[in-house]
Amino acid sequence: MAEIQSLRFSFYKITTDEFALTGEKYDPALNAEMSIGLGFNAMIEEKVVIIQVKCLFYQHGKLLIVIAVSCAFKVEDEDWNKIYHEENKSFELARHLALHMTSLTVGTARGVLHAKTEKHIMNAVVVPPVNLNDIIKDDIKILQNQ
Repeated sequence: MAEIQSLRFSFYKITTDEFALTGEKYDPALNAEMSIGLGFNAMIEEKVVIIQVKCLFYQHGKLLIVIAVSCAFKVEDEDWNKIYHEENKSFELARHLALHMTSLTVGTARGVLHAKTEKHIMNAVVVPPVNLNDIIKDDIKILQNQ
C-alpha cells in the first residue's frame, strides 16, 4: 500500500454497543485492571470506517465493568478510494490512520464510561492511557464478503 499521508474524515456516529456494571464489590482503594480489544469494519456504501473499542475491568480477578464503544468516521468522497479497493472489495487503513482513529475511539470510550458511571462509586474507574503502538503493529486490511 502506498503510504497515505492524510485522510479527510469526521465523526459520523458514536454508539455504546455494550455497557454493564456486574455488581461485584468494587474497592476504590485498589486499582482495577483492564483488558482491551479492538475491532475494525467499514460501511462501504456510506464511505464510513468503524472502530470498536471494548474494555473489560477486573479487580481480584472478578469482572467489574464491560464497555464497548464504536466510532464511525465518515471519509470524504474524494479520499475514500485511498482506502477502499473496488476491484477486490478490500479495505485497507494505513497503520498511522488506524492509530489516530483508534485513539479518538479510546478517548470517546473514556468519556462514555465517565458519563455512564457519574454519581456511582465506579466513576473512579477510568480508561487509562493506552499505548496503541503495542496493539496496532501493521496496516488494517479487511476483505469484504462477496
